Formats: sequence, C-alpha cells, structure tokens
Amino acid sequence: MNKIFLFLKGHIVLIFSLVLLSLVIGGALEFRKLYILATPPQPKIFPPDILTQKPSSSSGTLSDSISQTPSMTTTPDPASTDVLGTSTDNSANTSDNAVNDSSNYVPSIPTSPPAPVTFGIDISHSSLNGNSPPADNSSKASVNVSLKNISGGGLGGLNVSLSTADNAVNFYPSSAPTNSSGDVSFTATSYSSVAESVNVNVTSGGHSYTIPALGTITFTSLGSSSTSNNTPSCTNIGVPTADNSEVYDPSGSIDVGSTGTVTVELLDCNNSLTGVSDTLDIRQSSGGSGLLVNGDSLPLSLSTTNGKLTFSVGALNSGTYSFTIQDTTHNFSVTAPYYATPSVTFSGSSSTPAPTQAPTSGPTETPTSTPIPSPTAILTPDATPSP
Repeated sequence: MNKIFLFLKGHIVLIFSLVLLSLVIGGALEFRKLYILATPPQPKIFPPDILTQKPSSSSGTLSDSISQTPSMTTTPDPASTDVLGTSTDNSANTSDNAVNDSSNYVPSIPTSPPAPVTFGIDISHSSLNGNSPPADNSSKASVNVSLKNISGGGLGGLNVSLSTADNAVNFYPSSAPTNSSGDVSFTATSYSSVAESVNVNVTSGGHSYTIPALGTITFTSLGSSSTSNNTPSCTNIGVPTADNSEVYDPSGSIDVGSTGTVTVELLDCNNSLTGVSDTLDIRQSSGGSGLLVNGDSLPLSLSTTNGKLTFSVGALNSGTYSFTIQDTTHNFSVTAPYYATPSVTFSGSSSTPAPTQAPTSGPTETPTSTPIPSPTAILTPDATPSP
C-alpha cells in the first residue's frame, strides 16, 4: 500500500512540475510579444549596393522592394510602398526615403553662360583717339584705334568697325583690319556738334566683340552762320569739288589673283553726292607692271553715274601700286582722304605666266635647184642636116 502511494505521489509531482514549466515558458513568450508590440519600429538603413542592385527573380523578395524605392530626384506616388512592403503615406515616409537614397542623390549644378570671345584685347592698354573738326559733315576727323593685349603687345589681323549710339557720325572706311602693331585708322564726318562716344566693333573667325565707348571724338559747333570758322558759303550746289570728292581705296593687303573694290564719290561744296556723269581718267603712277582695273590694263577711262563710280582692282604680281584719277570733265584730281594718292597692295605668289620661249631655229638649208635640161632638136624625116 505504501508503494502505491509513493508511486502516485511521484507521478503527481512530475505532472505538476511539467504544468508549472509550461506556464512559465508560455508567460515568457507572451511577455516577449507584448514587448515587441510596445516597442516603436526603427528605420531600416541598407547599404547603397543593396539599394541599387537589380532583382534576381520575379518573386517579391526584400531586395525587390528595396530596388523599387523611389529616389529623391523622382516625384513620389502619394500611395507608395516602403522597403518593408507596407503601404505608407509619402509625406510621413520622407525621412526614410532620404536616408535610403542619399547615396544616389546628384545635386544639379547650374551651368553658367560661355565667356565672350575677346580676342585677347585688354581695354586698359587699348585706346581710341581723334581730333576735333567742325561739325559740317565735310571736315574730317582722324580716328586712330589701337588694340593691345594685357602685355601691351599689338593684336594684328582683327577686322574693326566703328559706330556711335545715335549713328550721327559717318566713318570711312566702313571696316578695316589692324596692322601688326594692332593699329587701324579711320576718318569721320558729322553734322552733330557734340562729343561722340565711339564703340569699337571687332570681328574675326566668325566671332564678334564690342568695346563700348573706348574713346571720344568731338565735333565743334559752326555757329549760326554757314560762313563761321572761315568756312566759305556754298554757291555751286551740285558741282563736284576737288576738296570734297574722294577715292576710297581697299585697306589692307589683297591676295594676288583676288580683287579689291575702289569707290569714287564726286561731292559738291555741301558735301552732297552730285548727279553728274563725269569722265574719269585712271592711270598707274607707281609700282610694278600688272595693275588691272575691271580686268583691263591701264590707262583706262570710266564714267560716273549720279556722281559715283565703283570698280575692281587686281594685279598679276605682288607689290604696292599707286594710281591717279583725273576728272577730265571738271578738270581736277580725285584723291584719297587727306589728299593722299590712292593705292592698293597685293601679296602672294605672282600669277604672271612664264614667257613662252620661241623655238630655236636651226640653219636654213638652201633648196637645191634641179637643172632643167635644154630641149633637144627634133629632126623630121624631111629635114636635111646642115653640112
């Protein structure tokens, strides 16, 4: 009887211990669940290589969800899916996306406009100077432009033109290249008796650069009378004069084989273009041979139309050629600005063909004359020979 009691007692204690152990384990598990539920979720931070890797399969894995996370440079969908596959509001999930996509963010750098082409011109070393003639649209100002680099060296080969804001000044020629020292000269006339700020426009190689107000030229007032400042009054309106008529020859050098343009303007005492049709005699005054006008050799006579004549000049050889233009109708010489002799310069190889050598004649053979035999007397049967 005691054995049975002891046996039952032992089993009862064992069963009680097992029940108590199961209660303790179950309570611990329930406590862990409560702890997990009570703890707020922490943001998930993944390495950049995981964020940018491509999905290996079509199944919905964690890497698939991560690779589909919108970057900061893409406009997010209001109902997107975060890296854990939970549907969230983007406004609440902005900080997580910023953390996850910071490695892919490339800031946009604003591009600045290209720097203007200045041809190396330094304004502090460059200059524009001119004298102060009367503002009668006849008296000419001499305008000298000098373009230098930052070291003070000349900038040659730049095509230069001048202009003013009110376009009240006429510049001749309309454009011209700088020489090797960076210098180029113009003449100017104006009716405006004010100080004119002159803009220098530079072009070369398809680029252009304007230097505003590099210098100033001043045209002085004439007063109320047209005869002030010893300027004679104009009486022969429409008649060309030697003082105002001019030739505008090509500036710079022209390649041999190419042509330049020469313009002749016959102006009256008001410095207005006349309507005459005068005959102009054009002759070469210096330089080598080969100067051509409209493709013809000199001397040559041409006529103006409404007081103006334009012709081309070319040359067969390189060199500087000077020429004269005489108005034979009104008997005066037409000169370049400042009464200079018009000239044109050609450079490059000569286009004169080599002279053809005449063939050398050998000794002339005297033709051999063939003697003609004398006629033989023909005897007839009836003829009797003389004794």
